[in-house]
Amino acid sequence: MPTRNDDEQRRPRGARTSPVSEAREAAEAAREAAREASNLVREARDLVKQASDIITGQRNPPSPEALTTADEPRWMRDGPDQLPTEMSMEKVRSTLDWQFDGFWERPIEEQKTLYWAMRLLDQAREDGLAQRIRGFRYFSAGFLDDPRPAEEASEDPTFGLIAVVAPSTSAETPSHDENAESELPRRIPVDRHSFPIRVRHQVDVLHAPRTQPYGGSATCWAVARASRDRIGPGLLTAKHVVADMVADSVRLSDGTSGRILDLAPDGIDAAIVATGEQPGNRTLPVQRLVAPWTDVEFSGSVTGLHRTKVKDMTDTRGIFSSPYLPCRVFLGDYGQRGDSGALIRDATTGEAIGIYMGEAQDPVGTREGIAQHMYQVQLVMDLELCE
Repeated sequence: MPTRNDDEQRRPRGARTSPVSEAREAAEAAREAAREASNLVREARDLVKQASDIITGQRNPPSPEALTTADEPRWMRDGPDQLPTEMSMEKVRSTLDWQFDGFWERPIEEQKTLYWAMRLLDQAREDGLAQRIRGFRYFSAGFLDDPRPAEEASEDPTFGLIAVVAPSTSAETPSHDENAESELPRRIPVDRHSFPIRVRHQVDVLHAPRTQPYGGSATCWAVARASRDRIGPGLLTAKHVVADMVADSVRLSDGTSGRILDLAPDGIDAAIVATGEQPGNRTLPVQRLVAPWTDVEFSGSVTGLHRTKVKDMTDTRGIFSSPYLPCRVFLGDYGQRGDSGALIRDATTGEAIGIYMGEAQDPVGTREGIAQHMYQVQLVMDLELCE
């Protein structure tokens, strides 16, 4: 496993160590113990939730068929195991900035996925790939789906660079997710390894209720502009749920009406709505550094509880506080209309990760959930979150 200082691994046997080196080694040992404990907590939490669902009648006991992973995408079964183990941390230290310490607190699987996602996004920028793609929207990096049957699927790693472009207007739809741009390479070399590039003609289907916003999902309670003139508290939800309301009046699920207190800037999908309900008072922590493969959960008001993983993500470094560069997190599962606004949590820590928006679709059958990164919302709107 990589450490902060590779020179420590090459120290001659018997050589004396400095107090700083000993402290670093002790800190790394503590982090490893914390990661093992985190995995045990995750397993215990899943068992408790399954038991709770059965007791309360919210979900039937899982059948043996439901417990099999045969129908899961390959990346959900062993995604991180397919990634190279070596990581040259000096290549990402400067771009991570304040997030560098948080990197070492993640489980080793998420360290690997986050490292290679960042390196792919860095390499795409260095190679100027965006300028070579017609209709380019943004890059994301993470796990890939192959919609072909298992016997026809590629043996490539299921991790790579995704170029999201404007939806195709061509009548010809490719039979699988192949590179549709002849001027773009099919693979991208990074640190002596090679990863696939996929072009995705993506349509974002926002899961707002058809009769907006009645039946939508609330994220949590929030106060906006918390460090200045404080607006709220109110319910935090996805902005596209309330974007077309007349005179700022919002119909609520209890039959009353609320009003819009604050809206995030264009591109940031968040809004705060006043209600007559007494707000919660327990602080909701926000996860700043989100990695592919993170176990997450969200509960939509229409479809209920979803447990899945972070699949891929856009670059977040240096742009969290920008209202012009939205940060998106993509999920292995998605809900339905009326689920927009649901809170997405880290399934282990309970920290807020994002606001559920909808699903992404492309002509070859790829479908995944979309979320607005919560830490960006917190920064841009200056929020205090509670539940």
